[in-house]
Amino acid sequence: MKLTNERPFADPDKAARRLIAMPLEAQEALRQSPAREQAMTEFYIYENWVKKAKSVHLADCSYCNHGKGQHLNLSGLNGKWRGPMSKDEVHIFQNLKACKNCKPLEVRA
Repeated sequence: MKLTNERPFADPDKAARRLIAMPLEAQEALRQSPAREQAMTEFYIYENWVKKAKSVHLADCSYCNHGKGQHLNLSGLNGKWRGPMSKDEVHIFQNLKACKNCKPLEVRA
C-alpha cells in the first residue's frame, strides 16, 4: 500500500467528485442536517472599512466561514466580522449589501 501526504479535500474538484458519487439519499440527509439548519439561520456581517461597505452572509457561506472569513491570518486592517446574529438583529444595520454567493436575505427564518 502506497502512503501519500495528500489531504482528502485539498483538491476542490476531487471533493466535488466525491459529493457527486455520494448516493442521493446521503446528499439530501447532508442538506437537511440540524447543523446545516442552524447555519442557515445564523448571519454574520462583514464591515469593510477600506471600501466603506457592509455585507451580510449566512454562517456557512464560503466567504464568511462562520465569521472567520477566507483568510487564515486576519489582520483587522480592512474590516471586521460581526456575529453570529439573528435575522432581526441584521435588520438593525443600515446600508447592508447581501452576499451574491449565499443570498442570505432570501432565507426565511
